[in-house]
Amino acid sequence: MAIERIFETDTGEVGFEKADRNFLGIENGSLPVGSTKSIYTQVITDLNTHNIDGFFKYNSNAVGAYNVLPGIVRHESYDGGLAYQMCAPYGTIGMCVFRVKLNAVWGAWEKIVTDKPVDWITGTLKNGWGGSLYFRKNQIGQIEVKGMVSAGTVGGQLIICDLPIGYYTSGDTVMFLARNTSAGASIVGCLITAAGEVRIDATSIATGNNIAFNFLFNL
Repeated sequence: MAIERIFETDTGEVGFEKADRNFLGIENGSLPVGSTKSIYTQVITDLNTHNIDGFFKYNSNAVGAYNVLPGIVRHESYDGGLAYQMCAPYGTIGMCVFRVKLNAVWGAWEKIVTDKPVDWITGTLKNGWGGSLYFRKNQIGQIEVKGMVSAGTVGGQLIICDLPIGYYTSGDTVMFLARNTSAGASIVGCLITAAGEVRIDATSIATGNNIAFNFLFNL
């Protein structure tokens, strides 16, 4: 099969997204300094059987593609059936994946997170509760929650805050929190509902009690 080289030297412009170039070690569209590899225009149809070293493009229907997404792959082969591939899938800016072949068998794709989480979102507290409660989505899609709140209205399964849209759980999730009082610390139940409600079991809480949030959960 003929393979057309886009460039042979350590300089040249290529239409990669910036995050993909950074991941692959290509600065400003150039190959890494000292590299002897080339970027090719060949589109790989089977990542599992590919055995040519370098950087390549592949489509979403390529055999072995991560999550059926197109992207750019770096392939490197070694002796004894050992090889590795690192991919920057399109549409997943800030994340890349890699896998290793041992004894001629490819392992599973593993995620490499390369960007920071989104900024913290300040929750709006309800029912007279004070303090601060923050939410954010981390690099692998989990929801992180932190803060310290002070009890206002108490009694029953009280809603103290609503999660932003896109931060809802797939089902009700129960967490346990630390409550600080003059008599010492104790445990309080917290329910994150599928409707995005943050509910506290406030049956044994007194107004003014401080409750600490520090947990994460999957969507």
